[in-house]
Amino acid sequence: MTGDALAQLRAQFAGQAADNPAMAMLMQWFDQRQTAAAAPAMADRPDEDIAESCPARHDGLDHATRADVRTLLAHSEAQEAELTTLRERNDLLAAALGACHLCFGDDAWCPHCGGRGRPGSRRPAPGPFKRYLRPLLDRLRPAAPVDDGAASVAPLRSPVSPMPMGGSGNATR
Repeated sequence: MTGDALAQLRAQFAGQAADNPAMAMLMQWFDQRQTAAAAPAMADRPDEDIAESCPARHDGLDHATRADVRTLLAHSEAQEAELTTLRERNDLLAAALGACHLCFGDDAWCPHCGGRGRPGSRRPAPGPFKRYLRPLLDRLRPAAPVDDGAASVAPLRSPVSPMPMGGSGNATR
């Protein structure tokens, strides 16, 4: 795609972004990607390597188009790596919660759990539980009172529960 065609496409999308929130997000992503430099490893790839990576015909592509292909391949590889990382994190979180790693019990057609894998449906895995949930539970637990050395005084007897209405106090429930 030449620079002019890319500019025309961008202008068309920008016009739609004012009325379409999804298009506005796409344009924001596009702008971020345009300003980001291509990965150094991809920038150094020879054109022959690009031809092997890209199943489309590459005959007659100009230098700018080949650079665009290199950039797209770099972004694709980065997204694939990010997706792998997020899937691994998702699987660990599901294990910590005792939930299905595919749907967390939200999909009745899930091939793994059939919609029965919501959090707590299985025993949590100890390692991920300790890593992800224990810090949260520790934070939510009320702090123990500080012992300042003064002797605590225990009540002499347990508190009396109120008498039931209309009874003498000897009635049992």
